[in-house]
Amino acid sequence: AIEAQPHGWMEVTTTLGAMLQPLVIAPALAAALPGGVSARITRFGIAALLALGFLILDLPLTLYAYVWDMLVDSLDPNGFWPLLAWHEFLHAGGRLGMGVLLGLLAWRIERRVHGMKA
Repeated sequence: AIEAQPHGWMEVTTTLGAMLQPLVIAPALAAALPGGVSARITRFGIAALLALGFLILDLPLTLYAYVWDMLVDSLDPNGFWPLLAWHEFLHAGGRLGMGVLLGLLAWRIERRVHGMKA
């Protein structure tokens, strides 16, 4: 059982800018890559949908990771938890990397759809 700590403070928070990084970077990168106007608009839409899908998965997992981190901090602070490892990866620049990856994936999908080799 976990007892209440009268001197403790629990606050689950993450910055909005950090959470929205892939949603900003992926469409911008996809639209900035060379191509015609229609190709750029298509890539922008694909990247925005991919990044929105990532955000839908990332948001609840991030909030759960904050709560889980506070819980295991008192029970097993030296243990390995895959959720916390994933959270640390995202927090240490993984969202930026995912934005770039999703932007390039949108470029690749658009090239495939239009029958061009990438």
